[in-house]
Amino acid sequence: MMELVYSWCQGKSFSEIMKIAPKYYDGHVIRVFRCLDELLRAMVIAAKNIGNSELEMKFQTAISKLRR
Repeated sequence: MMELVYSWCQGKSFSEIMKIAPKYYDGHVIRVFRCLDELLRAMVIAAKNIGNSELEMKFQTAISKLRR
């Protein structure tokens, strides 16, 4: 599944990433992406709370690549 997420964040289309692992259903992949987005948002808050702005920016970058 991480290969799909990585490929998506690198700019591949949804149809391209689904060819990488055809065993997954489209809806399952989208659900994983949404859960990952939720996790990353929580990590942004955690990084902000501990005062680690560098880590916060890394998580923000990951979110923007996931949401493209």
